[in-house]
Amino acid sequence: MFWYGWKEYLVLRTVPKGALEVTATARMWSWNFTYANGATSPKLYVPVGKPVRVNLVATDVIHGFLPAGFPGQARRGAGHVQLCLVRGK
Repeated sequence: MFWYGWKEYLVLRTVPKGALEVTATARMWSWNFTYANGATSPKLYVPVGKPVRVNLVATDVIHGFLPAGFPGQARRGAGHVQLCLVRGK
């Protein structure tokens, strides 16, 4: 049973080549997204059909990252970085 779960976990944690890199910084009651080209936005823009690697960073307390229309969620506390993969449809 462990093996099947581990295989699925590895699929979720493997970043595809050509994935867009975005850093999501959580602050009290807000998120700020920084893209690879240096642009920033309070909204996450995901290109259709392209994988996006979101590096979650929190500056203060534990924050939940639940992008609308995507399965799953991630939580991040201050001082830690977490990887989250999303793909637009």
